[in-house]
Amino acid sequence: MTDFSYASIHASLQAFNSGMQLGSYMKFCLNPLNDRCAANQLKSVMYISLCVANMLKAMSMRVTKVCKDKQIHKLTLTVFAALQRTINLESASALYRDVACVLCCPHETAAVVDARMRLTP
Repeated sequence: MTDFSYASIHASLQAFNSGMQLGSYMKFCLNPLNDRCAANQLKSVMYISLCVANMLKAMSMRVTKVCKDKQIHKLTLTVFAALQRTINLESASALYRDVACVLCCPHETAAVVDARMRLTP
C-alpha cells in the first residue's frame, strides 16, 4: 500500500515488477476488467493499493486551492469518494453519466434531480 505519491508508485513498480513503467501497469490493470487477461497472468505481478484516505485528502487540498465554494467542494469530494467505491466499469460508467448530467444540464430537470440523488448518500 502506498500514498498518492507518483515517486513511490513508480519506484514500487520498478522494483517489484521488473522495471514496469506506470503506463504499462495501467494498461495491464485494465485488461482483466475488459476480460483480456488469463488468470495465470494476474499472479505474476505486484499490485499497487492506494490509501483511500490519503487520496481523498489530496483531492480535498487540490479542490480547495481552485474553488472556494463549499457546496462545489462537497459535491466534488462526494463524487470522488463514490468513484473510489466503484468495483467495476459498469458502475463507474453509470457514476460518470450521473456526474455529467448534474454538471452539464442547464436546467433542473427530473433527470438532474434523480442523478443528484444517486450521487449523494
